[in-house]
Amino acid sequence: MRFVILPLLLLFMIQSAYAEYDGIFRILDERYVENVADLPESKDLKPDKNIQRSGSIEGWIDIVGFRQMIREDGIDYVLGSPADYAIVQYDAQPKVCPRCVVESFKKSTSISTAEDQITASLEMQLIWFEWVSCGKNCARKKYHTETATFQDREHSPKIYPSLPEPQVIVTQYNNSLYENIGIRIFNDNYTKITFRYQDKQAVRTLKVLHVENTSKGIVYGNMTMLRLQNGQ
Repeated sequence: MRFVILPLLLLFMIQSAYAEYDGIFRILDERYVENVADLPESKDLKPDKNIQRSGSIEGWIDIVGFRQMIREDGIDYVLGSPADYAIVQYDAQPKVCPRCVVESFKKSTSISTAEDQITASLEMQLIWFEWVSCGKNCARKKYHTETATFQDREHSPKIYPSLPEPQVIVTQYNNSLYENIGIRIFNDNYTKITFRYQDKQAVRTLKVLHVENTSKGIVYGNMTMLRLQNGQ
């Protein structure tokens, strides 16, 4: 009997796959994926349109959610900086008097993070004018410039921690009838791992992502433990 210690390449959510099934009365429609990149696109979003006002400017901004978000043990994660995964929607318009004229209305957004908070900002500059009398048969433009910043703050998801590369002891037992190999895993905090030894391969999957939606319509993956293992 001989022992071989092999470093294994940790495969974190690779090879997309999903399972769909209907219940007896087609009530259930469950979907699973192994790769966070294979989560479906979020559609029909439902942002909170909390109206904010400043002078002649009215609008709203909302951090609707986060792309490729994972929920595990009730905690939300993304794979990198939350600002890079944030989905922000907004709308704003000038509210000037009926006889006034909007010359320009510029909008820009930015995202910042601090501790466990993420802030989306909508910055605006409004330039408008009105006609005022400057004497008999005389009128001139009177310009006005307004600026405003509307913000939305939300709790920020955490960055998914790096998973260490596990080590495995592969034990090859001497047997004249058939080859028998035992595998012992150290540090099994992984979702999927592939074993390759000589010309053989085995795949072990412990967790998959159950496709779910937030109340705002954001698709995310709820990390779900599997009771079955697969190999080949």
